[in-house]
Amino acid sequence: KSMDDKILKLISHRITGLCNVQTATLFYLVETGINFWKLDYLSLDTVRCGEEWINDIMKNEGEVLDSFLTNQCKIPLKTLVMNSCELSQDVIKSNAKKLSELETLNLESDLMNEQALGEIILQSQKTLKVLRISDIRVGMSFERIADRINSLHLQELKIFSQMSVMSGLLYFARKTAPSLHSFSIESYHQKDNSKPVTEPLDFPCLRSLHISNIGSTQMPTFGNLSRLSVLRLDSSEYLSGDFLVNILKIAGNTLKTLELPAIPSNGNIVPSHELPYLKTLIIGTHSRVISAKKEISAEILKLVKRCSRSLETLVIRGKQLTNFDNLDNYNLQLPCLKFMYLDTTAGQDISEISQLSKVLSLCSSTLMELNITGELANISMEGIQMTELRKLKLAQYSRNDTAIKELIPSCKKSLTNLELIIPSLNLTIFQDLKGEGESTPLPNIKKVTLKSDSSKKLVPGLPEFIDMCARTIRALNLKNVSLLGVDELTAAQLPNLTHISVYPKPSSGELIQHLKAKCPPQVVVK
Repeated sequence: KSMDDKILKLISHRITGLCNVQTATLFYLVETGINFWKLDYLSLDTVRCGEEWINDIMKNEGEVLDSFLTNQCKIPLKTLVMNSCELSQDVIKSNAKKLSELETLNLESDLMNEQALGEIILQSQKTLKVLRISDIRVGMSFERIADRINSLHLQELKIFSQMSVMSGLLYFARKTAPSLHSFSIESYHQKDNSKPVTEPLDFPCLRSLHISNIGSTQMPTFGNLSRLSVLRLDSSEYLSGDFLVNILKIAGNTLKTLELPAIPSNGNIVPSHELPYLKTLIIGTHSRVISAKKEISAEILKLVKRCSRSLETLVIRGKQLTNFDNLDNYNLQLPCLKFMYLDTTAGQDISEISQLSKVLSLCSSTLMELNITGELANISMEGIQMTELRKLKLAQYSRNDTAIKELIPSCKKSLTNLELIIPSLNLTIFQDLKGEGESTPLPNIKKVTLKSDSSKKLVPGLPEFIDMCARTIRALNLKNVSLLGVDELTAAQLPNLTHISVYPKPSSGELIQHLKAKCPPQVVVK
């Protein structure tokens, strides 16, 4: 213990932050009497000294925290994090100077009462820029907190609440609206006791808005969102009506990222105008069954069309959302698309991706990464060359050689990263993909990831596949893939292979050693 004191005293003048400080740590620090001259970050964990605690231990805990802040913290705090903590209003008032320059407050607990939280915000109102609250005490009124504040210049406000009753959140948000850059509210099963805000909310500086399942809170319309660049709506309620299209109407000319991970089957997601600067579009559904399969796929294509000229990243997740049969009807252009992620899973269910080749033909000269989880149907890449594709990930729940047979030849010259997730993995198909006079269908491959359903089954074509990649491969990752057969490799060396990962580890290490023997000395095996 004395050695700890000596070390701590030697470095105390350089310490700028203390993390996860619990009660025992507080007692220890106060006992040492060490001063912290640069400490401006303090993270407290399960420290409780509220007014309702009347036993001697809790009284002492409050006194110790008060003593530490008053006597040993020599400069005002910039960041305060409280996890499952409760501070009394008296402790906060007595350390008002130490909180007067607070810039970031993270509260991860529903123990703090309204008066104490309001006191912290009141003491730091001139400097506070970031307020993040996870879980809210039942009955807390943000409206009463806001009424005590003269001015608040928050740049980030994030509220996460479960099973709570609160009121006045939007009233509080309006108090800080002129300066707010990021506003996120995630509330579930939440009841709002306050009256609905009827006047439009103006956020002239807001860059990012995230709304997720906010219970009975009634969101008003928005007035000024002239700088909004990121919008995430994860609430099927607000996507069923005109809430989204109304936001897009006033913010469509500045929006760069739009995330809609929970669209309902009757969602109204298509604005009446273009989204000229949208670069990232993420669409999904939490439902396993979308009743209006063709209708919702059509709505997605209409939305893509509204931003097709600027779109660089397209993500579609959920069952029955990727029907491209009628793509020709929309006259789509995707001249800038670089990244495409399509995932048709919902729980244990999976649906087909129909006519994907029609989409790929629109971005064949720009697409750099293609990530597919689903069964490909009606795909034909004849005449389509994806000249810029660097990474291909293909995850299927049944063996379907058609997808590999069609996709690999269309990108073989540019492909450097290949990931295959297939239950009954069979790599013999790659033997048939070599062109006339070619030794490999993957001349520039550098990283290969293979995932199967059993590490004990022989994977047909595995040694031949590694031989085909021998000259260029740098990383080989195998998950539930047997190494049986690697002792039959014909390649004398794997000159660039420096990373091998095998999970689970085979009971015998002979096959790994055989593979490692062909690699450079600096190879890392995990």
